Amino acid sequence: MTSTDRIKKGALSHLHIWIGGIVLIVALLSVLLAWLKQDAITLKMLGQPTSVGPIAYKLEAPFFMSLGAQTQSSIKIDYRTIDETSYRDEAQLQLLKNNEFDMVSLRILQNQQYEPALEGFDLIGLSDNYVQARQMAQAQLPWVNKRLEQRFDIKLLGIWPFGPQVFFCRKPISALSDLNGLRVRIGGDALKPLIESLGARPVITPFAEAVLSLADQTVDCAVASQASGLAASWGRYAKHVFPIPVQMGLNGIAIQLSAWSRLALKQQRALQNAVDQYIEDAWKFAQALEQTAMTCFTTNSTCSLGPSYQVQIASVSDNDRKIIKKLALDVSIPNWLKRCKAANLDCEQQWQTVLLPILQTSDKRF
Repeated sequence: MTSTDRIKKGALSHLHIWIGGIVLIVALLSVLLAWLKQDAITLKMLGQPTSVGPIAYKLEAPFFMSLGAQTQSSIKIDYRTIDETSYRDEAQLQLLKNNEFDMVSLRILQNQQYEPALEGFDLIGLSDNYVQARQMAQAQLPWVNKRLEQRFDIKLLGIWPFGPQVFFCRKPISALSDLNGLRVRIGGDALKPLIESLGARPVITPFAEAVLSLADQTVDCAVASQASGLAASWGRYAKHVFPIPVQMGLNGIAIQLSAWSRLALKQQRALQNAVDQYIEDAWKFAQALEQTAMTCFTTNSTCSLGPSYQVQIASVSDNDRKIIKKLALDVSIPNWLKRCKAANLDCEQQWQTVLLPILQTSDKRF
């Protein structure tokens, strides 16, 4: 064999090795791409109505729409607000159970009529500050989560607040007794007994429609957080705020168990970690938002949340705070326990061993 032949043979050998390497790389890339494609997953999520304000369109929507990039995972959220659909707030549990959506930003007040365990997160008249409300929500989470898994195939990933739910009224309100005889818009059945105990008439109306009810005087007052009321332009018609909290406006992030099980373990961890961060951000955001809303209502300075309406914010007496606490113990808790019993749910033990001790550490009235 001549030297030329040897060179040709060597070149062919190297060419075969090179081609073989290319084929191997292509094969590996094909396997990798197929694995990535298989690993990718899109979750359909139903979010809060835009009308509730900045916590929906400045925090929730951007967070979940960019969740894949934030977690550096292959999870994508197909996010839609509830007002982009024909669904009503109170249908969220059933929507998850029927696999219409994989995740929801759960409106607890509107959905607790179908599951009394949810009511335990935000019992009427019990919490009037963020720290206590969060302690109670965290303590309740495992118990409520177990119940939702059993009844609705739902996993609750976390709880977050809108903030203290207060009264917006068309006429001056300086005490709870001034609500006697008035029509008060509320978001769900849970508030009815308390409103009725104050001599007022509860009117259940979806949040997005409440401003119309105030405008056409169908209602005299409406209950919401100050930030949500500001965002929904309630201040245009309701010029008086009585800032006694009747609830903390708690909400949750929930996922259908079948959707959760489709996720690989690393995806589950990524999603839970992301939601944990969102929950942390939401508690801080809600507190800051409440302060900003109060500033917008009471000063002539430019409002960062949109149009500002001059509103009179009344002072709340210690006597009225005592009245709310008494109604909580005499009306709210017994009604909750009654609803629980009808649903074969032992809430009495949860109240005595979990919630009451938390309340007693900060309030001797309990």
